[in-house]
Formats: sequence, structure tokens, C-alpha cells
Amino acid sequence: MRLAIVSDIHGNLTALEAVIADLETAGADVVLHGGDLVASGARPAEVVDVIRDWGWPGVCGKSCFISSN
Repeated sequence: MRLAIVSDIHGNLTALEAVIADLETAGADVVLHGGDLVASGARPAEVVDVIRDWGWPGVCGKSCFISSN
């Protein structure tokens, strides 16, 4: 079984799309995300949508708990 772990995307949709292209070439039986999907990047909502569309299970990273309040 080939396992891929994608982590620390930080709202960078362009980088996520590049990683997905690599995964499609290399192949993976299971993909998990290691959190820190959003935070400082320009397109956090789109990143979350892509992760949900792929159905990748994962965990919350430390930036998931940072609040600007």
C-alpha cells in the first residue's frame, strides 16, 4: 500500500494543485492530510474545498486553533 501525507498547505492552492498532480503521477492508495490547511495563504476556502472533494481524512494542525480575536 502506498500512503501519502499532505501537510502545511496554509491556503496555498497553487502548491496544493501541484502536489495533487504529483500524486496522480506517483499514485497513492491512501492520502491523509496533516493539518494546517488554511491560515496565511491567499485561498484558504478553496484549499478546504479541494481537500473535502478528494475526501482525504486528517487532523487539525496548530494553525487551526489560532484566532485573530
